[in-house]
Amino acid sequence: MQSFLGVGKGVVGTLGGGKAKPTGKIDIAVMQSLSRQGKVNSLVENYGHLIVDECHHVGAASFDAILKQAKAKYVLGLTATPIRRDGQQPTIFMQYGPTRHTAAKPTGAPHDLVVTPCTLHSRIDLPQEAGIQDVFRHLAIDQARTDAIAAEAVTAYDQGR
Repeated sequence: MQSFLGVGKGVVGTLGGGKAKPTGKIDIAVMQSLSRQGKVNSLVENYGHLIVDECHHVGAASFDAILKQAKAKYVLGLTATPIRRDGQQPTIFMQYGPTRHTAAKPTGAPHDLVVTPCTLHSRIDLPQEAGIQDVFRHLAIDQARTDAIAAEAVTAYDQGR
């Protein structure tokens, strides 16, 4: 992000994944890190522009609490699925406004996607009190799992999928 925006070190911060290094200027945050147990991080009050990815989750209590506390002049919602199965899409438009841009599907892109589940069973030996970040860390360093996923990707590519 720093390179993309052409800003110096210390401008882009992060909140989430067990790390809290916000700068208060440009921060990339996981919504769950901004709202814990109904308490919203007061940092959200200081931003002038919020960009919310996966904004179709706006009905969730944590999203709602964050947006109510934010005093941003600009709020941009991003989603690939603005139409919700539960019919609650008016909530999205009330919170973020009308659709400003719809990305066109690339020419030649397939219309249907066939998903074939592939299950890889492996045992994860972690203490009972391990948190989700411990599980993610274990998965990230599991070389056999990574090799199996890579082999599957190569096979799919070789088959033109």
